[in-house]
Amino acid sequence: MDREELPFNRAQRAWVYRAAKDIDNTVAFGSSRDISTPGQVMFVNCPFPTLGEDAVPLTPVTIGPHARTPFTAASLFNISAMSYGAISKPAVQALGAGAAQAGCWINTGEGGLSAYHLESGADLVFQIGTAKNGVRDPDGKLSEDKLLEVAARTQVRMFEIKLSQGAKPGKGGILPGAKVTAEIAAIRGIRQGEDAISPNRHPEVGNNAELLDMIHRVRDITGKPLGFKTVIGAYGWLDELFGEINERGIESAPDFITLDGADGGTGAAPMPLIDDMGLPLRETLPRLIDKLTEHGLRERVKVIASGKLVTPADLAWALCMGADFICSARGEHLVRYYGWVSQDRASSERTQPGERMDKDVRAGGRDCTVAPPRKATPQLFDWTPYALAAWARLIKTGELRPLVQWTKAKNDKNETPTIGTPLESAEKGRLEDLRQ
Repeated sequence: MDREELPFNRAQRAWVYRAAKDIDNTVAFGSSRDISTPGQVMFVNCPFPTLGEDAVPLTPVTIGPHARTPFTAASLFNISAMSYGAISKPAVQALGAGAAQAGCWINTGEGGLSAYHLESGADLVFQIGTAKNGVRDPDGKLSEDKLLEVAARTQVRMFEIKLSQGAKPGKGGILPGAKVTAEIAAIRGIRQGEDAISPNRHPEVGNNAELLDMIHRVRDITGKPLGFKTVIGAYGWLDELFGEINERGIESAPDFITLDGADGGTGAAPMPLIDDMGLPLRETLPRLIDKLTEHGLRERVKVIASGKLVTPADLAWALCMGADFICSARGEHLVRYYGWVSQDRASSERTQPGERMDKDVRAGGRDCTVAPPRKATPQLFDWTPYALAAWARLIKTGELRPLVQWTKAKNDKNETPTIGTPLESAEKGRLEDLRQ
């Protein structure tokens, strides 16, 4: 039973819960995983393991050597794309603060760059979706002036063109007009109160040549590393794309490819696309690495793996396959901290932007009822800049090491949870507001 639930089984969730709280994460009696099933990945142990004192630090990796402003990153594990409007202001603030403390980057998602992304000082990857939110002109076309404005932000380290997403490859989207508030409209560059349509693809990109033209144009304007995010459905396309790159010259290549899998997540997508479209990451990541190597582009193009990579074993597998970085948005550590207990409500017109992850924000806190097995327990999550630093801390040891640990303390009424680690004085004042 521990290994049967989807998309994340009980064993995965239990591991994340305990690692995120920095409590003992050992188990007894033996593995509940069926290691005899064909296709299982097993790591080969060595007879003389590395001692702790012999471990070496991570080697920073430079992305975009041909860009005017390359980006050198030392973080293996980073925060994948989640748009403001899909997640709330407190969620963006908390994730940004956590990324800044952990030394990793956060992807803005296709909803544009908000002030809440910038306030933490974390490194950012600006995603350009098919609607060009945040970098579009009134007609929905790519605006060079807007690109320059975003690129002028030193925190914005890279740009990513979104071709497709794991849970809905080949599908655009719609943000109902009821959710397009004045703030969302200003950030995205769309009209308030009107339905916002994201096309199934970038209208100006219909083949490999046009994709490389767009990569060259955006990189030339911004001066920063540029890549694209995609789900692979056919490998012949890679041969054609990489062949076109070699004809033009290696400098025409994308600086990175973010590879999502068909088992990736989303806030809202048609079930047939979630269930039946695209290939899973475990099939496509090895093939992408092989194709890059075959065409002599492996050192030029960095690979970012994304899609249901949660535990250290998942990340170690991706690194062994050749990935340079891993990004995650949906890991159950996020589910636990966010109280994201009703994601399927995201597509409801009755919810406002970000409500699916932040329904009852009060003075920076959220009253969320989480139902663990057998018994429901009310829990209070504080959206302070210190609250979510831990989840991206998969560094060196392969453990998620929290910078903030949650404890349950009771007041005289035996009902109010609180936070057990030191808070800044300003945050203590907010906590007192929450207790009232």
